[in-house]
Amino acid sequence: MSIKFDIIALASLVLVSCANVPDETESIAIPINHEAIYDLQLLATQAAHRHGIDHRLFHALIKHESAWAPDALSPKGARGLTQIMPRTGETECGLERELLFDPELNLDCGAFYFSKLLNRFKISRKSFCAQKLLREI
Repeated sequence: MSIKFDIIALASLVLVSCANVPDETESIAIPINHEAIYDLQLLATQAAHRHGIDHRLFHALIKHESAWAPDALSPKGARGLTQIMPRTGETECGLERELLFDPELNLDCGAFYFSKLLNRFKISRKSFCAQKLLREI
């Protein structure tokens, strides 16, 4: 994965992690299993804490990337909740492409890799918010 793509991916989180949540949300035509999402959120929180990242930021990443759909598949081939590319899953986490649809494995790999990127570029949640605020001034 190129550094340019990594930077673009991290920059896209600026909007997601600091966005204001509206008072009312638009109704969605797809039925949502809130219990299943709650279970996934617990797994995501555990994975985030294991890898030393803010669980709220990790939740925002998942919501943005897959809308909490474990079987999400992008047109480019990114898979699962955290939209991991098969090559990244294999090289960074030792996961074969089919395993990237397993929610627990995907969340752990996603949290590991996200933590690695945050540390590599020395980016914190505060810097995401600061960058967003500077653009609004």
